[in-house]
Amino acid sequence: REVAFTLTFGQGPASTAERYDMANSRVMALFGSHLGENMHNSHIQDFVDGLGSGTKLIVVDPRYSTAATKSSMWLPIKPGTDIALILAWINIVIKENWYDHEYIAKYAIGFKELKEAVKNYTPEWAAEKTDLPKQQIVDAIRELGRYKPNVLVHPGRHYSWYGDDTQRGRALAILNALLGTWGRKGGIWLPPKVNLAKLKKTIKYPKPKRDSLAYGDYPFSSAGITTEVRKATISGQPYPIKAWFVIGTNLMKTMPAPEITKKAIDNLDLVVNIDLMPTDMVMMSDVILPAASYLERHDDLAVVTQKNAGIAIRQPVVNPWKDVKPAWLIANELCTKMGLGKYIEYKTLEEHMRKKAKLWNIDYDKLSKVGYIPIPDSYHPYITKKNQPKFETDSKKIELYSSALDDEDMDAVPRYTHHREPPAGSFRLIYGRSPVQTFSRSINNKWLWELKNDNEVWLNADVARQMGIKNGDKISLINEKGGKSNVGRVKVTERIRKDCVYLIHGFGSTSKRMTLAYGRGIDDTQMMTHYATDPICGTNGLRVNFVKLLKES
Repeated sequence: REVAFTLTFGQGPASTAERYDMANSRVMALFGSHLGENMHNSHIQDFVDGLGSGTKLIVVDPRYSTAATKSSMWLPIKPGTDIALILAWINIVIKENWYDHEYIAKYAIGFKELKEAVKNYTPEWAAEKTDLPKQQIVDAIRELGRYKPNVLVHPGRHYSWYGDDTQRGRALAILNALLGTWGRKGGIWLPPKVNLAKLKKTIKYPKPKRDSLAYGDYPFSSAGITTEVRKATISGQPYPIKAWFVIGTNLMKTMPAPEITKKAIDNLDLVVNIDLMPTDMVMMSDVILPAASYLERHDDLAVVTQKNAGIAIRQPVVNPWKDVKPAWLIANELCTKMGLGKYIEYKTLEEHMRKKAKLWNIDYDKLSKVGYIPIPDSYHPYITKKNQPKFETDSKKIELYSSALDDEDMDAVPRYTHHREPPAGSFRLIYGRSPVQTFSRSINNKWLWELKNDNEVWLNADVARQMGIKNGDKISLINEKGGKSNVGRVKVTERIRKDCVYLIHGFGSTSKRMTLAYGRGIDDTQMMTHYATDPICGTNGLRVNFVKLLKES
């Protein structure tokens, strides 16, 4: 998402907060965004405020999600065809003159090239690809065009779907640009104005002897790609890796094809894990260093950027349990043991925070008492004559046609790509979250366990009747390599298409120390034997896996 929007607008739609003005949107469209199920409190509050004030909601999702139950229009799209619908919407907006002419003329380049590139993506073509009625496709985009620019095509959060995800994000960004939503009320607000100096490093660090493997050979990778590290660990190329330090990440639940992850781990001499819980990955480690929770430690000062900005502090409210330590202290002590103590600039995190606060002319002691100090005159969310947007692209404009992608011989305008479909008797596996569980991190919490302690498999009611399966029956899933899941329960429902099944992510723990969660529920990651790598930024699309469903006696 951040890469897609940066290629288009010069920055992503999020900083510490996602800049979606949902509370003021006239019409909002969601693509597979399960708001109300993936619980981000401030985000949900804005979403609910918008719905309460009359926001029209369009939900594009193969599943009738919680958000879809609040919608005025649900488009149960065929999985894997989202980009076809977005490209058709772009074409319709241009052809019907529903785009913001003045906005595009002033702020964007590449309109001519975009118009030519999307001209064949008609609503009739999209209806065939997406399995949606042509009229529904047109009616939905008409609503967005009618109420522009006070609308939002929500960029989403989880993006790693099919391997063309940056281009799908680009298409969403382009559609938002055509509707004039960037910097407009009800759309995507402009970031608050923050001008805080950076601390100067007082110590010169040595240059690494080897290049990092984490970014892979992708022109726009902006963060570490764990599968690239995994690949190098197995192959030993371009250099051998013999130790992993894992901090707060359950790699057996976060990477597809966990059997490959296990192969990589077997190739290591040392695995060190810093974590709060005895997760699957922790129990595969040689050394376990228990980490302090957020209630037991300081975290660095946060520049919080909602529509206005401020400085927030997180500080301990209880002492760490026994000899548990925060991750920064573990790192410092390891560096000291390794003879690298001269490169440590601060003995404590609080020392670092006090120096930063002084640089920003903030009273640290006051901040520690009140928790948050606003930055004056930072509120400038919407475009005005005196508050013009800045686009940090090569052209300093919104790039409907991306010069950066063109320079890399990649599609400068998104195009439709076809994805493989489930064979007869199989279903595409889609997944999501529960509002009362956080991935695999919280599933051993006894209070949350009372609210959600299983992840039943959603199955279409017509398909269930054909298979002789009833609601609550015991079933298991078989992945494409013949691997069998734990036994779980089925949820027979009209709320999902016939060509897919749905699971909540994070269940099926293999750690016996997770005494409640061990062996409970189905692990969706175990079913992911394939992934599709995005050639632009290297992320791994996970919704390319198919499963069979087996009724248990």
